[in-house]
Amino acid sequence: MQPLWNYFNPLLSSGFLFVFKIQQRGFKQYSMPDLSLNYKYNFFKYFLTLSLVLVSILSFGQKKSTIHGIVKFADTVSAGAKIVLDSSSSAISDNNGVFVFSQVPFGKSVLEVYKDGLRRYRKTLTINSSTIEMQIAIADGSNEELEEVIMKEKLHLNGLGRMEAIRGTAIFEGKKNDVLVMKNIDANLATNNARQVFAKIAGTNVWENDGSGIQLNVSSRGLSPNRSWEYNMRQNEYDIAADILGYPDMYYSPPMDAISHIEVVRGSASLQYGTQMGGLLNFVLKQGNTTKPLEIEMKQSVGSYGLFNSYNSIGGSKGKWNYFGYYHHRTANGWRENSDYNWNTGYAAIGYEVNSRLKIKAEYTRMEFLLHLSAGLTDSMYKIDPRKSIRERNYFHVNWNIPSVRVEYKIGNTSSFSITSYMLLSSRSSVENTKPVNNLADTGYRDIRNDHYRNFGTEMRYLNEYKLSSDISGILTGGVRYYNGRTLRGQGLGTAGSDANFKFINPNNLEYSDYNFRNRNVAFFVENAFRIGKLSIVPGIRYEFIKFLADGYFNSASAGRVEEKGISSTRKFPLMGVGFEYKVNKDINVYANYTQGYRSANFNDIRITSPNIEIDPNLKDSKGHNIDLGIRGNYKSCFTFDVNAFYLKYNDRIGLVTRTRPDNSTYLISTNIANSRNMGIESFGELNIIRALQGGNKKNLSLFVSYSYIDARYISSEKDFLTGKKVETSPNHILRGGLTYKVSRLSSTVNYSYISEQFSDANNTAFTNTGSNGLVPAYQVMDWSSKISISSFRVGFTLNNITNNKYFTRRATSYPGPGIIPAEPTTFLVSFEVKL
Repeated sequence: MQPLWNYFNPLLSSGFLFVFKIQQRGFKQYSMPDLSLNYKYNFFKYFLTLSLVLVSILSFGQKKSTIHGIVKFADTVSAGAKIVLDSSSSAISDNNGVFVFSQVPFGKSVLEVYKDGLRRYRKTLTINSSTIEMQIAIADGSNEELEEVIMKEKLHLNGLGRMEAIRGTAIFEGKKNDVLVMKNIDANLATNNARQVFAKIAGTNVWENDGSGIQLNVSSRGLSPNRSWEYNMRQNEYDIAADILGYPDMYYSPPMDAISHIEVVRGSASLQYGTQMGGLLNFVLKQGNTTKPLEIEMKQSVGSYGLFNSYNSIGGSKGKWNYFGYYHHRTANGWRENSDYNWNTGYAAIGYEVNSRLKIKAEYTRMEFLLHLSAGLTDSMYKIDPRKSIRERNYFHVNWNIPSVRVEYKIGNTSSFSITSYMLLSSRSSVENTKPVNNLADTGYRDIRNDHYRNFGTEMRYLNEYKLSSDISGILTGGVRYYNGRTLRGQGLGTAGSDANFKFINPNNLEYSDYNFRNRNVAFFVENAFRIGKLSIVPGIRYEFIKFLADGYFNSASAGRVEEKGISSTRKFPLMGVGFEYKVNKDINVYANYTQGYRSANFNDIRITSPNIEIDPNLKDSKGHNIDLGIRGNYKSCFTFDVNAFYLKYNDRIGLVTRTRPDNSTYLISTNIANSRNMGIESFGELNIIRALQGGNKKNLSLFVSYSYIDARYISSEKDFLTGKKVETSPNHILRGGLTYKVSRLSSTVNYSYISEQFSDANNTAFTNTGSNGLVPAYQVMDWSSKISISSFRVGFTLNNITNNKYFTRRATSYPGPGIIPAEPTTFLVSFEVKL
């Protein structure tokens, strides 16, 4: 067996050295909390070594072979083909069509070859000599009707699939996951319509703040959709939230037109990706066409209420270079009063393949938008006129900048290493009349909230595939992550005007508060997939070190200025988990998973905002675990399904409670107040009706249903004041369905959504005069999207909310304005697209 530790040991050592050099040079005043390098290094090393002892024993003395091969098409060598051996090891043919597999045990093996436009090749090999040489001739597959594949995993024709067992340096075997392929979805991509895009992801709850689609508000399993903060949000595998630990709000979302696919993993992603209870959501952007030096795509869309959306991209490949960039612009008047917006996003990426083993890619993302906020409504206002806005002076501005660099290196034929580093240099500002909307007056000074984010992160990962026999193999992945975040947050008075002016009137002496927050995080993880025949067992562990620091002040009418210096919190803890996957046959598998997770205490939990509020010195991060048990697969290429039961335990939720001092005076304390549990089922099924009745018919009439049942309740709380109550923003039923018809160049889909009632707060308040808390009634909505392609041109049409239902999805307590936030009525969109 290849000596795994010999590969991993220098990588791990260099990772520690890299992290601590940054620590010493950038933050001299900060000493890592109780972090003994030798102790933690040995802990990690011993854990990894013990995980491999069984592998080493079993592999000793086995006969091994090396396979040398050449892939050809029409007597010409074929580069870039993917070769898969026994569904566990993979290689890519180089510029000479050559691939190599080493350390292959004697016995039977199955070799498969994939490349776009060519017919899939599959052959059973008998490995009985130290060296095997072979030539593979692949036939033309352009006229062959195939199921869509993403790196071997089967996809349904309409854009929903599963992630491969391995993607890059990550393992997804034994985990509940989905992949949404944007080009195969009929949806309103021009306005990032989340209820259409995520229709097939069972249990997805969506908040519809407005029709702009600028900010994504989604969740699953009864968690809060607020700015998607219960997910670990990433783009091309790096973080894009404001501060992943102290303020994980999503202010930036890429335009859906620029996305290749979206990867969604439930809570079992926490070991490899860290803080979150909901899972991982990763936007994978498009890249330059690998077969053309230049490709241009332009898509222009117009719609209701002055909507204009423009997406324009350029990309291609030349030699060892690949490049891609886009510019996106969207503007509209908005359907409500005071809801106009202007949004611009740009992205550039360039990649260089140094050789067949080493790749380097640099990216830069920039986004800026200005959003006029209509604010909320009381229940009575909403019943009379949901378009009405009684706030005309509220604005929101965001400026987002994310540079990143990624290096990938293939070590031999079975090992790979990656390092991703990024910075987030961004800001958000709001100027608002923040009084409850039942106070009709809209005069006087406005409040300004201003944040600046200065974050840096780097993540190193290693993956090794190994094989012990024809029935026993494995995949090992491990890594180290370093993160440093800094947020400058100020709140004070702005002007009394009506323009989008985000300047404080007293910038050197803010009237409300002025804080400097810092988060530092080092984490280590390792997972190993043991494959024994049809069964995979995937244990893993992650260890977190978190240091929080804050300095600042707040002003109080009763106490004046209160200085807070040296607020700090240090936490360190392990997370553990294990997954299982059993392949019933090549099309169906059963999976199960238990994984611990956590959600870091954020800035607002630890910051003092009033002399009557105290912080619990024993305040802990919220922790819990996700459990999954499910079955997924497809039947005869006409029916695909995924059904699972889940249990989500969410302990130590943070909030404010009243306590009594010895002198009988009362005060509020920020502390861990409650535990909750969310349990239920998630199910998805899609049937290609025509294919089921007529076999391999090129027409596609398919029906899909996505349904989840969620029972989410508080099971214990301080003084039992929440025990037994429903968890807020958690509807019992989420049902979505659709009918898609595809033939030749035409595709058309009708979507239906039903969401049952839900409470907006933990107290299960039914009604308030301000509209900020109360019941969110059940609602249903129907959409229709179609597109037709003619040569290089495509025309699309979308009709949202066909039946013009009147509904709302959320009640806001602050942003985007207290009260009911109405959803849009019937709207239309027409798009024109050309690709050259």
